[in-house]
Order: sequence, then C-alpha cells, then structure tokens
Amino acid sequence: MLTKNNLTAFILRRLHIILLGSAGILSFGALIIILKFDATQLNVFGPTAKLYLSGIKDGLTVSTIILSTSFFIALFFHKHLERFWISSKSFHASLSERKKNILVLGVCLVFAFASHAGNIMNGYFNMDDFEVVSLSRNIPLSQAIFIPHGNDHAIPLFRIEMKTLDVLFGQNPLPYNIFIFILFALIPFFTYLSFRRLGIGIGSFAVFLILFTGATGWNDMLTGFYIMSIYLQIIFFFSVTLWAYLAWEQSKEKKYMLWFAVSMIGALTADISGVWVIPTMILTMAYVSYTKTDTFTMSKRLVVDFFMANKLPLIATSGITAAFAVFLFITFFIVQPNTFLSVLSDTGISSVSKEESWKLIPLASNFLSLFSSGVSLSLFAPKIAKILTHPAIQESAQTFWPIIEIIILLGNIILLRFAIKYAEMKEKKLIFLLLWIMFIVITMVIIARPNHEAISDFDYRYAGAAFYAYGIFLALCASLLLKIKKEYAVKIILPVVIIIFSTQQAFGFQAIRTKEEAKMRKEAVQNLHEELLSAFGNLSKEKNDIPLMVPNLSGRQIFEQTMAGFTLSYYVLFFNNHSPIRLIQNAEMPPDNRTRTVTTVPSLRASTSPEFIEALKKPGAIRSYYLSSASVSYEIATSSSEAPLLPNTEKEIRIREKEFDPEKMHIVKFTLFTNNTSGNMELSFSFKNDFGMQGVIGKIRVDDFTPYEIKDGKRLYRIETDLLQLYAYALSKKISHLTLFIPDTKNALVSDIYFE
Repeated sequence: MLTKNNLTAFILRRLHIILLGSAGILSFGALIIILKFDATQLNVFGPTAKLYLSGIKDGLTVSTIILSTSFFIALFFHKHLERFWISSKSFHASLSERKKNILVLGVCLVFAFASHAGNIMNGYFNMDDFEVVSLSRNIPLSQAIFIPHGNDHAIPLFRIEMKTLDVLFGQNPLPYNIFIFILFALIPFFTYLSFRRLGIGIGSFAVFLILFTGATGWNDMLTGFYIMSIYLQIIFFFSVTLWAYLAWEQSKEKKYMLWFAVSMIGALTADISGVWVIPTMILTMAYVSYTKTDTFTMSKRLVVDFFMANKLPLIATSGITAAFAVFLFITFFIVQPNTFLSVLSDTGISSVSKEESWKLIPLASNFLSLFSSGVSLSLFAPKIAKILTHPAIQESAQTFWPIIEIIILLGNIILLRFAIKYAEMKEKKLIFLLLWIMFIVITMVIIARPNHEAISDFDYRYAGAAFYAYGIFLALCASLLLKIKKEYAVKIILPVVIIIFSTQQAFGFQAIRTKEEAKMRKEAVQNLHEELLSAFGNLSKEKNDIPLMVPNLSGRQIFEQTMAGFTLSYYVLFFNNHSPIRLIQNAEMPPDNRTRTVTTVPSLRASTSPEFIEALKKPGAIRSYYLSSASVSYEIATSSSEAPLLPNTEKEIRIREKEFDPEKMHIVKFTLFTNNTSGNMELSFSFKNDFGMQGVIGKIRVDDFTPYEIKDGKRLYRIETDLLQLYAYALSKKISHLTLFIPDTKNALVSDIYFE
C-alpha cells in the first residue's frame, strides 16, 4: 500500500523527471498549436508579426528538443550523469588555480558561442553606429571624446574603441562582433573569479553562467548595434572591478589596484550611465568590512576600521570620481552645454507630465515594472512586452499586467525570505549588497529614463545591470539550497535551470528578428556602397569632378521600408566616399541634425544638378534608388480654408488630372474611415511625372499605432502629408493624373479631401 510518506518520497526521488517531462509536454503542445496556426491571419500586421511568429516556432522547436533530450537523459542515464558530475567536480578540484581559471574561461567562451554564435557572423552596424564611425573620421579623436552622443551620452572609451577598430579593419563587421562577443563572454569568467573569493561553489557558478549567458535578451547588444554594447561593457568593467577589489582585499597586492582603477575608469568612460559603479563599489567595500563582524550592528569602530582598511581603493575611487566630474563639466558645460538629460525637458513633454513622472507613486510603479518585467520576468519570457504593447492586444493585457507584476514581486519576496532564513551572516550581508546594487541601478534608470506606459518595455539597456546582480542572487539561492537539501537540491536546481534556458529560446523571437534585420541591413548598406555611391563617382567624373548637387536619399528608400535607417548622408561619411557630391534636401524632408552635411534648399528641383536629373531618366542605380516606391511620413491633418474635393469613386480617387507645378501644390489632406479592427493597410499615390515612372510611387501606411478617433463605431483618421517628400514629385517640372488608391480592406472610405 502506498502511504503518504512513500508517495512524497517517490515524488522527491523523481522530481527532476516530473519537472522536465511536464515542461517538455507543455513546450511540445505549444509548438503544435503554433504550427497549426494560420500565418496568413497576420498579413494585416505586417512583416514583423510574421517574423515574430517564425521566431516563436523556431524557439519552441529548440525548447522542445532541449527539454525532451534532458528528460530522456534524466530518465535513462541519470546514474551516468551523476558520475559525470562527480568526476567533473573531482577533476576541477584537482587542478591548480591557473588551470582551473583556464578551464572555466574556455567553458565561458564555448557556452557563449553556443548560445549566441549567429551574432558573430550576422552582426552589422546599425543606426547610431554609422554616426559614431563617421564622426571619428572627420573630427580628431582628441576632440571627439568630449562630444556627447545624443543629448547626454558621454562615451569617450567607446569612441576610442570604434576609432581603433575602424583604423584596423574599416567596415568589416566581423572584428567588431568578435570584440564585443569576447567582452560578453568574459563577464561570467570574472564573476567566477569573484565567486571564488566569496566562497561560492562551482555548481552555483554554473547556474549563473546558464542564466546570464543563455539569456536571449542580450542579442540587442550582440547583433551589430555596437553602440548598445556600452551597457554590456559597463557590466563587464564592473565584474572586473569587483574581482580586482576582492583580490586586493585578500592579498593586498598593489597590482590588483591597477586592475581596480583601470576597470572603474572603463565603466565610467564607456558611458556616463556607468556612474552606478562608484556607489556599488563603495557598498562592496563596506560589505567586506561588515562581514568581519557576526552581527548587523553598526558601531563607530566599524566605520573607522572601514576607512583604515580601504584607504587605497577609496583614494583611487575619489580621484577617479573627481577626474570624471571634471570631464563631465567640460563635456556638458563647455563643449555641448544645456544637453544633459535634456530629454526630460523636451518641449514635447508637458510640465505636468514631467512633474507627475517624479512623484512617489509613478516612481514606485516604474520601479516595480522595471524589476518585475524588465529583470525577473525576462528570466523566463524576455521581450514579451514587445507583443503585449501592440495596440491590438494592449488594452486587454494592461488590465491584468499590474497583477502579474505584483505576483512576480511576491514570488521574489518569498525567494528572498527563503534565502535570508537559511543564509549565514556573511551570506545575508551579500544578499543585502545585491539588493542595494539592484536598487541603485533601477532607481537611476527610472529617474533618468522614466517609462510610464501601461506596459513598460525595459530592455537590457536599462535592466541589464540589475539582471546581472539578480543572476548572482539566484546563484546564491542555489548555493543555499545545495547546502540545506543536498539530496534533493540538484533534482530541483538542474531541471529548473534547464526549463529557464528552454523558455529563453521559446521567447527568443526578438533575437531572431535582430539577426534577420542585421542580415538585411548588411546587404542593403553594402549594395548602397557598391551601386549608388559608385554611380555617383562615375557621374562626377563625367562632370570633371565639379561637385554634384544631389538630393539626400531617405532611409525608407535605402531599406525598402523593411526597417528603420539613417539617410544617405550618414553612409557617405561612413564609407568615407570621396565623390565630389553635395547633399541637399527641401524643407519638407526630415532635417539632418547630426551629420550637418546636408543643405536645405527652397527648391529641390532648381538646386539639383542637371546631370543627376538626366541620370534619373535612364535605367541604373540612381533611378532605382531615388524613384522606387516609398512611404511618406504624415501627421494629423490641420483645418483647411479650401473646399474639399469630391471623390469620383470609393477606391480610386483622382485628386487632380490636369498638369500643375508640384512646388505650388503638394499638400494632401483627407479623412479616412475604417472598421474598428486591428491591422495595417496602405494607401498609395500614383502620378504622371517627368521620369516616366508608373504605378505606385508613394505610400501611406496606416497601422494600429496611428492615432485615430472612434465615430459611429468606425475608426476615423485625419491624415496630412506633403508629396514633396517623393523625389519623382519634387524633381518634376509638371505633374498630372495625381491619384489616391484606397485598399479594399477594413471597408476603408476616404472623404473630405483637400489638395493645396
């Protein structure tokens, strides 16, 4: 007869098999559901939705394979696995310190490569990277290091790194990818060295390695968006600083102080946000001094001992902090004044909104969101907010999202209570140090970059440092569990870690998207260099190297609307193109505020070189890039004094058939009615022009993010666009047969059309 005690013992003996089997069944079931899902239903949401679905399919496939393999190994080869683990620990223990470090370093590199290998080959420059590289070529490095990026990012070390890599390797992305990948792989290695100093075992380090390195949330920083690596580099330098201080404290060897100082400088100069390293290292010093007592009681003697024992690191920290303050003063008060945190004083943000952002309740809510969803939930479901923040489901999701965040917080409080209950005094103090690190980092983020959306999306730019501390906390909890329940601890820890790693793959859709976009971006930018810039060179030779006046090409046409991208001016500087061209644009096109190499002219048609306009009339790269169909930006329509045009049909509206001067008439306003359903739709323009372009030339994309009103149960969009954004329109002398096409979806209907 099976008694209650026997049943409990039976379950505990097979807990790892039960956990892995249950997770495997759930993963397989989810995969079957996704495979049966009709992907055509996502057509109305655009290519990103289908890419996400494909990513979830691939992720669930990998997850199911991992869980199934782990289940069968645990079921049939558990004794072999136990023997392997025991022999591995014995082998590790028999090695010298140097060989242990080499072995762990190799494991860190191999596991990082296994988790993120695709990023090394696929990563490519993105967005701000082009600006950073361009600036390094056109401004002396001694000046560039004092120029902040954007409104408040002081990044001198990153500018030095990019300058060095550019000089050595040019536009070859592989060395950049390898450099950042190695820094990422070294974070767990230096954490291991710190674990050794703190007395945390190799098993707990293995937990940290899998949770930290296996997180797919790092892909944003590993797939070619190199400027994003500044946040990863700060964590790297912090891990080195932490190890260096612990090594110095135990050995008093001054060589470790050199590591300490250099790595702290690295954290601060990678980006200004690395300032959190200063208070956290002071707290670490206090922790080490505090662990020499067996109580939580503070005393005057303890404070004196703290300063006496840490004179050298405190002097180094004070000197580095003072030098950094001088650097910031030069950067933000002399070189580029009135820019620091200027995003918080943007004219687009109301003063009421700014005041509300810094009140206690909004800050506390933001703190909860960053910790619960940005740090803790990202352990299981990274980037889930990317889906939940879509307008089509946000309204439903935001009703239960705060409840989920509170449940996650309560779960962590229970875990914290367990850790404190079973921890020794030294371990309790380490737990409080980790809590303080998370508190400092999260507080800094919610003050400098508040996000009060209904469902806040905090990626690892903001949550990465806190996630690092959280990973150490979880590894410490695993260490405590191994200590108090060694018989069953492995049967709990191992399947839980495998399940977490598997769910990371299942929710790795954003990681797959970044890889795919990196491939497309690389191809698009290299084609631009080989085709368009080469065509400019040939055209300028025909003009005997007299500067060509050329319109600045928009990012929408470079990337064929598949992703965001900078304008031609960035790529001309990036490739160091020496063709004698001068870029121009009209006032209706997005301004070039960064490269400052584009001149705004009253008339694009009158200012463009005749040779360029003639090239537009012939087949070739110039015509292909400039006259291809492109999306136009638009805004909420303003009122008009003119009488509205009367549509002749519902789906094909002739706005103006007779010839007219495009520079005198180019603004189109209209009201669009659709069903109150989610999804994307495209309206399109065609017109007869000087270049013989036919078919759709301009597009207006309306999606769930477009502002609308509800009227009589329908969505009402008020749209205003300027057709001078289109080169075929702006460069033609005469336009006729201007037509607006309405798609046959969502019962779309256009009324109140104005053309002025």
